[in-house]
Amino acid sequence: MKRGDNVRNMLASLTFVVAGYVLACAQRAILTPEQYKTEFDNDKVHVVRAFHAPREKVPMHSHPTAVVVYLTDVHERSTAPSGIVKEVTHNAGDVVWSPAHSHTLENLSEKPIEVIEIELKPIAGHSEK
Repeated sequence: MKRGDNVRNMLASLTFVVAGYVLACAQRAILTPEQYKTEFDNDKVHVVRAFHAPREKVPMHSHPTAVVVYLTDVHERSTAPSGIVKEVTHNAGDVVWSPAHSHTLENLSEKPIEVIEIELKPIAGHSEK
């Protein structure tokens, strides 16, 4: 493979990662603007505070890779585009690594959900993992 091909492939991959990140952020803001508040943003991270009302159902949306800090107890149902359903529980104070994913979400609790999502922005020359 020629050097020019490697550069083109790398640029194509980087463009795909950046476009995916931008689409995920814009998609959530369009679908549910009252549920997501940007707390901090720079060239490395985008920090979002997310709220979900009791029994709320959120349509299909995407998340980039993030660290999630649970501010409240959580009991929710997450459904992937493939139809795989997971029931998820977390305690207030839990901190988890969350790979990029798409899903619908249903808050199964009578209490609201509040989390902080620390979304990692792509670094030039590296693919998202």
